[in-house]
Amino acid sequence: MRAIKKLWLLKILLFVAIDVYAQGPKEKAYYLFNFIKFIDWPHSCQGSDFVVGVIGETPVYLELDLLLTGKKIYNQPVVVKKFSNPDMATRCHVIFIAESYCDQISCIINRFKSFNTLIVCERSGMVRRGSAISFLVLNSKLTYEVNKQSIQNSGLHSNSQLELLATTK
Repeated sequence: MRAIKKLWLLKILLFVAIDVYAQGPKEKAYYLFNFIKFIDWPHSCQGSDFVVGVIGETPVYLELDLLLTGKKIYNQPVVVKKFSNPDMATRCHVIFIAESYCDQISCIINRFKSFNTLIVCERSGMVRRGSAISFLVLNSKLTYEVNKQSIQNSGLHSNSQLELLATTK
């Protein structure tokens, strides 16, 4: 019982900024920033810019750019890149797939399978198709699902808190 209380307190503390300051695209950007804190990338991915890519048209791109510009993640300067379609996408630490491209998840996974990329989809249910994380709205509240196997398949390691804070159906 005490562990459950601690877990809820942790969830509240981690996402209080989201609940207070964010709505819609801004909320997704804050979540993405928090996801990064729960993932460990291999040492081979460190040393240059920390790249967060966005595939497709979504207001989340502008929010990510505002939130992350000038920040460092793992002592790496953050660069936010926008790709008009999956074929234009280059190596990224995190790739966010806009709703309009979620149907192409298999091709996107193949494109990034050797890059140690965390793949996050804007559409719910995409974790069952191979995305590491997908957003969903439950009881009018934004939350997320996690596919730990997809994270591991990307050569990444996730902190157990990422899964514990996720929604399970």
